[in-house]
This record gives sequence, structure tokens and C-alpha cells, in this order.
Amino acid sequence: VDWIDDLDNGYYNGELPVVALLDIRLPGDIQGLDVGARLRQSPILSHDIRIVLVTAYKMSPREEKEALRRAGANLLIYKPIPRFNDFRKMIDKVLQ
Repeated sequence: VDWIDDLDNGYYNGELPVVALLDIRLPGDIQGLDVGARLRQSPILSHDIRIVLVTAYKMSPREEKEALRRAGANLLIYKPIPRFNDFRKMIDKVLQ
């Protein structure tokens, strides 16, 4: 989140990511859903970045829909993450 703030305040001028892979549950005070929501608030990143949520915790369809909405995410993937080629195909679809 600090990096997003730095970007929005003009302190970062490097290459920008096209995909954010966010674990829903992170250690500490902030969660992946919060990071996704912050990315969607960024005037620089909000429209160009694709957000992919990852979790090992089974959620109900209602919880999945709420997580995607809250984070502004494009995709939710359950762990274990698929093999590389399958994972890449999933990401490629999100990038289209």
C-alpha cells in the first residue's frame, strides 16, 4: 500500500505492473482485499491493472462474489495454484 501511495504521489516512475496476485489473507493488519481496493482507488493503476485473488480457504459462492467485489478483482483462484501453463492461460484470459 505504501508503494501505491508513492506511485500516486509521483515518487515512483518505473515500470508498472499489469497483474497483482494477492493472497486474501496476509499477516499483519492489511488483507489482500484491502490492497485490491486500494489499487482500484489509484488514479494511475485503477483501470490498467488486473487483480487476481488467491486463497486456500474455501468460500461460499456469496463470499467469493463479495471478495471479488470488495477488492475490485478480476479473478479468484484457489490454492494450490495450478501448474504454470494452466495458470498462465488463466492470467492471459484476465489480461484480454
